[in-house]
Amino acid sequence: MNKKTICILLLFTKILYAQEEKVLGTRNGVKITAQTILEKEEKKKDKYTLVVNAVNESKNDLYYKADVKEEMDVAIFGKKDTVYKQVISNDAFANVIVRNATQSSFFKGKAEVPLKGENTDNITSDERGIVYVLRRDEYYSSEYTFKVKKGEKPIITNRFLKNFKKSLNAFDLRSGTKALDGHYTASCGNVKVTVHLKKPEASSSDRKEYLIVTANGKQSTWTRTSANSFIRSDDKEVTLTFNKGANSFNYSNSDGMTCIWTKDR
Repeated sequence: MNKKTICILLLFTKILYAQEEKVLGTRNGVKITAQTILEKEEKKKDKYTLVVNAVNESKNDLYYKADVKEEMDVAIFGKKDTVYKQVISNDAFANVIVRNATQSSFFKGKAEVPLKGENTDNITSDERGIVYVLRRDEYYSSEYTFKVKKGEKPIITNRFLKNFKKSLNAFDLRSGTKALDGHYTASCGNVKVTVHLKKPEASSSDRKEYLIVTANGKQSTWTRTSANSFIRSDDKEVTLTFNKGANSFNYSNSDGMTCIWTKDR
């Protein structure tokens, strides 16, 4: 038997060992499929690779919410430094499970494959949620290795964990850098205003967020008081409220003066 024939036989054998891609479930246009490939036959167990694909076949990007909180780390490299970090949990939109797995290379003793979307960095107004997205026509894939008892066929199931929304507007979001940063034109005096959101450093004990506003060559600092509201740091009677729908700020002071800052296109 020549070398070419051997290669063809090996390829044919590999194809036989690979099961056809199976649809495990759909929700709101998100389809999840799985394929198992027999990698190795051992004395008491068979070793498989699980290939999981999720695709958003709907007409829109789809969104869901994960949990987020800020935690404090102390004593880094033996020093009493303090670092704040963002901790995200429950960020999978589905779990693919091998019901009869005896061993998983990813989760010890449990073959459970989480599928996750893309983090948009959009935080909810209560600061307890962060929004993820599944882009239209995008694939989200994972591969994991597991074992089953000799001769058993893997039993693969899927469980959706999230309900999908068609728009970011379905969430009550805290305005972030992408929304706030930019150049604005004020309705009072046609003044040009530049706005930049300053977030706290990881090692800073001050966890507040600030707007740095520059107008007519002068800079002022504004402290965030809620999801979309700010007060001027040196005069708490002067406020800014961001209107997400109009991409603008509403300015007001104690004298009753109001002004609209509209973001330049």
